[in-house]
Amino acid sequence: MGSGEMITTHTNIIIVGASIEGLVLARALERYDVDVRLLEAEKAPAHEPKALLLYARTLELLDSINLAKPLMETGAAYRSLEFNYEGKKIFTPAFDFLKKESYYPLVLSMANCDMQRVLRRALLKTSVEWGTRITHLKQNGLKTEAIIESNNMDERVVADYIVGADGIESAVRQLAAIKCKMDKGSELMMADVQTKQQLTNNAPTMTFNKRGIMFAVDLPGHQARVMMVDRGKPNARRENTEVSLQELYQKITGHILPMQTTVNMQSKQAVFHQAKEFRAGDVFLVGEAAHAHHPMTSQSVNLGIQDSINLSWKLGMVCVRACPETLLDSYEAERLPVAKKVNRTTDWTIRSLTVHKPVAVQARDRTLKIVEMIERLPEAFIRRLSHLSVRYRASAPALKEELRREGVLRPGDRVPDAVLTDFENQTTRLYEHLQEGKFLFVMRTSGSRIDKEYAFIKRWLRKSAPYFGDMVQPALVAPTPTMGQPDDILCWSERYLSRDFRRLIGPGESMLVRPDGYLLFHSDAAGWSDWKDAVELFLAAGAEWNLEEQETGKWRQSIKSISRRWKKQLTFSR
Repeated sequence: MGSGEMITTHTNIIIVGASIEGLVLARALERYDVDVRLLEAEKAPAHEPKALLLYARTLELLDSINLAKPLMETGAAYRSLEFNYEGKKIFTPAFDFLKKESYYPLVLSMANCDMQRVLRRALLKTSVEWGTRITHLKQNGLKTEAIIESNNMDERVVADYIVGADGIESAVRQLAAIKCKMDKGSELMMADVQTKQQLTNNAPTMTFNKRGIMFAVDLPGHQARVMMVDRGKPNARRENTEVSLQELYQKITGHILPMQTTVNMQSKQAVFHQAKEFRAGDVFLVGEAAHAHHPMTSQSVNLGIQDSINLSWKLGMVCVRACPETLLDSYEAERLPVAKKVNRTTDWTIRSLTVHKPVAVQARDRTLKIVEMIERLPEAFIRRLSHLSVRYRASAPALKEELRREGVLRPGDRVPDAVLTDFENQTTRLYEHLQEGKFLFVMRTSGSRIDKEYAFIKRWLRKSAPYFGDMVQPALVAPTPTMGQPDDILCWSERYLSRDFRRLIGPGESMLVRPDGYLLFHSDAAGWSDWKDAVELFLAAGAEWNLEEQETGKWRQSIKSISRRWKKQLTFSR
């Protein structure tokens, strides 16, 4: 604690933890006119090449904040996974079938430190405050006060919101008194090594037998990460030596580990945990501060990035007063059930592979024989692993006459990316138009009277302004160009639309896409009333949201009770 009078500063958002999730959140918030402070207790970046895998939906979301391209240039892309048991290849699920629905039919591998370096370089306005930690936190209903310590000096920071992105031992979670259920798994030996040759057949590989389980992934620069569980000694801490590493690797795979040097090696117990809440007042948790999963499949980092992007646009919209604060209640309602589902599926799968009791081993081996005979299982596994089926239907509005024809998305569903061509033959992708952090309102004409559609869009924007401010980008899909096209409305040619996109939005229909690429609503209704009902349902404000109070800056207090009631109503649709 420093001596003397403590200074007091103000900011919109404090992010605690310059983790991948914290950096992604900071970058995504830079799209809005908000003040952000990014704190990190460590004095410098970590340099160990801890490996991670990024899957399709995570890459799509990173694309929506303009980060996918530099990461793709840094990592190594793989098109399949490989699973081996007792020296025999069980199955090699491929990602190619995802080409029809995602721009990223792959898994991207890279070192954790490389990804963090790319993310830090991508920050335009925010800088990491190294060696700065949060020591106290207090909420009074309107503002949140934090005491932060740096260079033995204390500072009181008054913030609108605080986000904990500070990992498994989250200080924010503890200071906010958020309960957390924690379990410990088997002892895990991890090593980052410099290799003479590739460890895998161009695919992240999992190999297991009666002795243990091994996961290996090649990284750029002749590096690789190896993770192993010794089933013979599942809870014993092994010596961190190259001899023990080679011994266990050979007993599981039947091969010698072709390494030159060991860059980093550690043995630790796998930790699974789940916070009871992802929000306490104006304090939020993302990533491993909220949930931790087995490191072999990198589910923690993928879920954490998705947490950050889900929360970022909601915080941004609320801070610039484009949306009411009740929007923030949908963060926990949408993300907590997803994390729970991963705990029940992916983590259960890893645990089942690492069992060591004879009865459990026998049951697992019988299951694996069945797995070999199910042809569609690899695709189902990849789809679940890639998070493309995640949807938020229960927290989204349902229009009075919801469209039910085949191929139409429902509110809360993921909107697939699509290639779009304007009337000057310039092509873009749908997700590129989400990079400004705005809603995307798309209307497809029902005929040649484009002037009527222009008028409708203008009217829609005017009437939606009390709900979204100027945070909507309008777009029109038309058969032919027209004179007098407004500069503020994107225009795409109907001629070049893909068959799948034509099925998503038919003639005379319109849809509103969230900044994170999920559908807010979809309608063929020409009137404003259906749209208004849907907007108010999603924002959970309705008639009780006083626009006059919003303008005077007092609106937050008036909707606190609505926020609490709505929070109880939101559930996740499985």
